[in-house]
Amino acid sequence: MERKAAIMSQRRKHKYRNDMEKPFNFCREAAKGCHVCLMAPNRTSDFLIGLEKFYADEYDSDVEIPSVALDPDTNTLTLTNTHDYALSATISVKGLRCLGKDGTELEAGNTVSKDGCKSTCTTFIVKIPANTFLHVCRLVVDLEREGIKDRDELLEFVMQKLDSDVQRCEGHSRPNDFHPLHLTFPFQNTKHEKDECFYLCTQGIGGSFTHTFYGNYHAIDFRCEVGTPIVAGANGIVTNVRNNAQDQSTGISASNLYSWNSIQIRVTEEVNIKDGEVEEINADSAEQRSSSGASTTASARTGIAGLSISEATAAAAVSSPSSSKVGQAGPLYIEYVHVQENSFKVQVGDVVERGQIICRSGESGFCPEPHLHFSAFRTSDSKAPTVGVKFIASEVKDAFVPEAGKMYNARIGERKI
Repeated sequence: MERKAAIMSQRRKHKYRNDMEKPFNFCREAAKGCHVCLMAPNRTSDFLIGLEKFYADEYDSDVEIPSVALDPDTNTLTLTNTHDYALSATISVKGLRCLGKDGTELEAGNTVSKDGCKSTCTTFIVKIPANTFLHVCRLVVDLEREGIKDRDELLEFVMQKLDSDVQRCEGHSRPNDFHPLHLTFPFQNTKHEKDECFYLCTQGIGGSFTHTFYGNYHAIDFRCEVGTPIVAGANGIVTNVRNNAQDQSTGISASNLYSWNSIQIRVTEEVNIKDGEVEEINADSAEQRSSSGASTTASARTGIAGLSISEATAAAAVSSPSSSKVGQAGPLYIEYVHVQENSFKVQVGDVVERGQIICRSGESGFCPEPHLHFSAFRTSDSKAPTVGVKFIASEVKDAFVPEAGKMYNARIGERKI
């Protein structure tokens, strides 16, 4: 028995590098209370305690392995993947302090539930390799204060503090796919105002926070105050408006992943590609198209899931979007997410023009801070993969793809420092 136990212990040892995972195309400060590790076992993080291999032959066939478990002796929170493929998990701990691998208390953020209940929250966004136990963090529970008498009560108490969303990792199969139509920047041109506005891109293509799976991969996030006017990126017809006025969900809990306000537009402009040059049809001049700005946002339609594309691939998509062979024209749908409730200026079926105000930005749904999330798709299917797009500004010739950490506006595009 002792020999078998020793062998099992040896099998469970899972070596992984101590190199720290670094944010890619994502501003870490834009996600207070969120902790990310998407590259285990090749990279580690400041919170991840460790991981062990799961071997099915060590368990009886009728034993149910929980997807979320708690070690009552150490209060270690563990996620389990018994599949032969990787999983992506978003798990939130509400109202409890969380400790990282060295015992340091991890930064917490805030969240608001659907009915408006506020609480502190710590959220972990992780990739769980195939057949792996992933030890995420340790929880601080005051047993005496909470009146907890045994392990069963402890487990029940902790589970009530958790929200989670677990999905199969599904990366984008065509990360270099870009639509040739250039869109108006999402925000109005404030050139003639006293203080000209610039907007920080907090997450770009392939951003290592939430832009890692096929339904969000090419999305762009811009930090902006609640109530900021958002404009249409192109001429089109409104195909969907989602306005959950009674839903107060915001913040970083996994329970907010499927609560958001948004607007979708089917673009009616067309483009021709001649000798590698894009010729737009049924569109106004570049100056008119960019004078007001435009906004779009990616749908949180399938939550946060999956990292399966390398940073090098994502970087190539950002720096050389035209290198893709898939850059054909065709249908284009643009979507704006985290919209302020009851701020919509248009409704389904309305015709909109470039630069027209369509709504105001907000913080609905999974939203660590107020921001606009923009995405584009080739179809309106709820499981459609994203497609990349470039934006145009009124006083610059070249279209651009926003990158995290840089400031942009409708007049000059990127602000050079």
